[in-house]
Amino acid sequence: DSVFGIEYQDNQANIRVGITPSLAARYTTGQSTGAKLFYRLHIAPLWSALSLNVAATNSGSMVESLQGPDVSLAGAPVVSARVGYELNLRVIQIKVGASGLRGPRNDQRDRRALQTVWGVDARVFVAGLALTGELVQVYEDEGVGPKTTALGVFPVASGFGARAAWAQLAYAWSLEAGALRRITPYARYEWRRAAFEGYSSITVDRLTTGLRIDLWDAVILKGELLVNRERAGAPAVANNVYTSSAVYQW
Repeated sequence: DSVFGIEYQDNQANIRVGITPSLAARYTTGQSTGAKLFYRLHIAPLWSALSLNVAATNSGSMVESLQGPDVSLAGAPVVSARVGYELNLRVIQIKVGASGLRGPRNDQRDRRALQTVWGVDARVFVAGLALTGELVQVYEDEGVGPKTTALGVFPVASGFGARAAWAQLAYAWSLEAGALRRITPYARYEWRRAAFEGYSSITVDRLTTGLRIDLWDAVILKGELLVNRERAGAPAVANNVYTSSAVYQW
C-alpha cells in the first residue's frame, strides 16, 4: 500500500464509505513493489500519538494506469513518507498529517526525470460524524523516450502538473434492528486542476453524495450520485453518474 496521505486506507470496498475514489486518488492510492517502515509513538499523558510512515518503491503512490509498480524502469527507488499527529479524547478524535514523495517517474527510463508530490490531510471524528479531507500537489518532469504504463506504450513522457483537493462529511448511525447494523449518509466535494507541459490547464470539480447500509456483519449496500462539472479549459458535457454496489465480506 501507499504511505501517502489517507485515502489509500480506503482502497478496499468494505472499508471505503462510498463507491468512487476522489479525483486525487490516482496520485496517492497506487500499490507498488518495495519496502515500508512504520513507527508510532504513543504519548499517554497528552492523549496523543506521533507517527512516521516511510517507503521506498518502484513507482511511488500513483495508480498502475499511470506508472507500473512491478519493475523499476529508471533503476532507482521512489521515496515517500508521511508524518502524522493524532489527538484521542473521549468526545473527539483529531488526526492531521503531511506527506511527501520524490524520485524518478516510473513510466520512462531517465532517472533524472523526477516526480515530486506533496500533500496535507486532516480527519475529525465526533459523535458519529467523520470529516475528512486532503490537498495534493503533483509535479512530473518531462521524461526521455517513450512513456510506458499499464495501458501501453506512448510516444512522449510529457511534463505534468496537478493540484487536487477533497473534503468528505459522513455520519454513521449505528443501530440494532434485525439485519440492519448501520446507516451512513455521506457527501464529498472535490476539485482538480491539471495540465500537461505546453498545454492549457483543465479544471474540474465534482459533488458526490450517497448512502451506505450495513446488514448483519457481512453485507454492505451502497448507492451514489456523482455530479461532474468542467469549470475551465474544457467544454461542459453531460457526464453525471448514478452508481451502486453490493459488497460481501467474511
